[in-house]
Amino acid sequence: MNYLSSYNFRIIAYGFLLTFASSFGQTFFIALFAEPLIDHYHLSRTAYGALYSAATLCSAILLFWSGKWADQHSPQRLNLLFFPALATGCVLIAASEQLMLLFVALVLLRQFGQGLLPHLSVAIISRAFHHGRGRALSYSSLGFPIAEALLPLLAVLAMSYLGWQASFYVIAVLLLLVFLPLGMYLLRAAERAAVADVASTISPPESPAIKQWRRAEVLKDPPFYGVLLAVTASAFVITGLFFHQVHISDQRGWSLTLLASSYIGFSLSQILFSLLTGKLIDKYSALACLSWLCVPLILTLLSLAFAQGSWSVFLYMALLGVASGVVVPLTGALLAETYGTEHIGAIKSLSMIAMVLMSALAPLLFGWLIDLSVSVQQLALLNGAYCILCWLASIVAARQIRRRQINLHL
Repeated sequence: MNYLSSYNFRIIAYGFLLTFASSFGQTFFIALFAEPLIDHYHLSRTAYGALYSAATLCSAILLFWSGKWADQHSPQRLNLLFFPALATGCVLIAASEQLMLLFVALVLLRQFGQGLLPHLSVAIISRAFHHGRGRALSYSSLGFPIAEALLPLLAVLAMSYLGWQASFYVIAVLLLLVFLPLGMYLLRAAERAAVADVASTISPPESPAIKQWRRAEVLKDPPFYGVLLAVTASAFVITGLFFHQVHISDQRGWSLTLLASSYIGFSLSQILFSLLTGKLIDKYSALACLSWLCVPLILTLLSLAFAQGSWSVFLYMALLGVASGVVVPLTGALLAETYGTEHIGAIKSLSMIAMVLMSALAPLLFGWLIDLSVSVQQLALLNGAYCILCWLASIVAARQIRRRQINLHL
């Protein structure tokens, strides 16, 4: 696979653009505006958390239908829908004075930001690449850590100079005037490159030995649920930890300045292990890597439970970056490798729905446990026990899938 080819570069660049832009609908970004939103709409923290979780839940329900769009429509058509829809959410969240419109805005941000933009990225990359799929997915997923490294500071500066409402208007303008046309350019350029040099740029067709599963068949496949447990563990734990990061910092004695500085380690480890995961997938297969998916998350929670001192925030955030970095390339490659790419949009939507549901549940469940005076150490150990169960389920699922693949080739 020639990664320097024009077609491959542009497809990966488009996937990167989608994952970077998805950050405007991710929890880490929206959480930066929590205080002004709570003040503007006169909400309690409990009410705001419930509203955010309800919007995320609605997004998960909608993904059951919208996730199939990646199979049914061209990337160009979806590009013309997704970016304007995300921009609309930004405008609504800034202009609205009514709670219902805030809810609609949050649904749009979560549906198109957290949900459909990264979903489309994985679907496009999975289809475009057969050999080298792991590396391609890891490169395109770098939009996540780079956005996490850059956007918080930019958002804080924008709020300081422009105010929170004007900041959302600026984001909407950028989505429409920069991200949308850049996406169309990359897609058109990729098409021209593919026509110009089909033999050297288009990935080999999917192996005929791989069955092209439909979503209804996947839902009846027991190993899929073991995979789902492992994949969604990170969405649940990382969302819960980020949503309540101020409380965790207070309990651990970390200043907000110290916590903010630790994000550098988070982003660097996320980038490094995303790239490493892609290489390991291409060398050994996604299935071989599945059994290790939950290990970084377990180590993260153990560090949160037992590591003491100011230095522990850097260990905790670095391990959290590892846990976050391995998920996207491994999930996309594993589903394509196991179930084929013909219906990858519909199949990938199942994992997206589960991940969004878990990210909706995490703030509420974590908050409820915190209100019950559960300590940070106890919270970490409870989640660690859950992740160990997910790890064991993934090991069983990997063995079942491997056994099925061996029988298929006999």
